[in-house]
Amino acid sequence: MLIFLIALLLNNAHAEKINPIGTDTHMHVQGPKPEFGDMDYGAGRALFAVESSGLNRAIIISNGYYSAITEKEAQTENTYIAVETKKNPKRLVGACSINPKTSWAAQELKRCKNSGLKVLKLHLVASGIDLKNKKDIESLQNILKLAEEEKFTVLVHGNYPFETRDTEIAIFIKTINDFSKVKFIIAHAMGKDFEHLIKINNPNVLFEISAIVVQRIKSDRKQEFVNTIRKIGIDKFLFGSDWPVIHPSETIYALKQFPFSEEELKKITITNASQLNYLFQ
Repeated sequence: MLIFLIALLLNNAHAEKINPIGTDTHMHVQGPKPEFGDMDYGAGRALFAVESSGLNRAIIISNGYYSAITEKEAQTENTYIAVETKKNPKRLVGACSINPKTSWAAQELKRCKNSGLKVLKLHLVASGIDLKNKKDIESLQNILKLAEEEKFTVLVHGNYPFETRDTEIAIFIKTINDFSKVKFIIAHAMGKDFEHLIKINNPNVLFEISAIVVQRIKSDRKQEFVNTIRKIGIDKFLFGSDWPVIHPSETIYALKQFPFSEEELKKITITNASQLNYLFQ
């Protein structure tokens, strides 16, 4: 009887701890590699990082989007994500990563769908997508059309380091607005170009704040960032860390250095994640 009561108390304590559905929407993981030795960047460590930060769930991202990656390598990484998320579907959601320029992009996205993955991660810069190139834009549009058909949520990297980035940003925003039926999460809140977020009028778009609050904004722009978020609507913003580059605890600490109210911080780190409940089933 005593053992039963102890177990019940522990279970209740655990349930209370994870009841808030704080979610890290941006965690990169990688399948086991011999060169890492005992150190890995897998799903288990990502989930531990989430739990140690007082959060509960995570979207874990495959590394299958790089321009030099082969079809086999992308399949390996996406399969790893699918396997890990099936172990804990209420805590982990997997993002299938694809380079839209490849001849096998559509086939791999369909394979990801069949394996149970619900999110598509696009990193247009790392994939070598030139938004000034008509053929590249067509490749992107084709994969977004398929993502819409297959009901993927699309997590897309949204900052551009080029001297011509105003052109890329304009095309990027137009593309997001054109696909108004696709549920998007714009990663990093477009980094140092966050002021352009106001131009996105797709009602199905959310934004996550990984990396930007730690690395991208100097002190003199913190109030501008907060004002931009408030103008768009605080409910549109989600928590993300960009682990393992940045730990979720570091991101939470950095967020607290911005002039957000306690209620606003709670919404970004915890409450707003309820909008992703449809993924964690």
